[in-house]
Amino acid sequence: MVSAAWLAMMTGDYDSVLALQPVFERGGAPALAEPLAGALAATARSRADQAKSAPDGDRTGLLRQAKDLAQRAEKSVPESRPISRIPTCERP
Repeated sequence: MVSAAWLAMMTGDYDSVLALQPVFERGGAPALAEPLAGALAATARSRADQAKSAPDGDRTGLLRQAKDLAQRAEKSVPESRPISRIPTCERP
């Protein structure tokens, strides 16, 4: 499962990684912390990028989502590994 999460991370399939969050939260796979944090951070960046070109009414919601995702990423990453060092795949 952890290998599949890393593979999904490296190919930019963040939704597949995020789908494993309930397993991580139940304590079933602590090794999911890093790929999960990476997927959350990448999705947060995506929402922030979307907000740049979104209409005013949508911008606030996208920025709130980005902030929430970034905070969740920070909480799930091991303290020994800063979030900025977790690899992600930039989608075209």
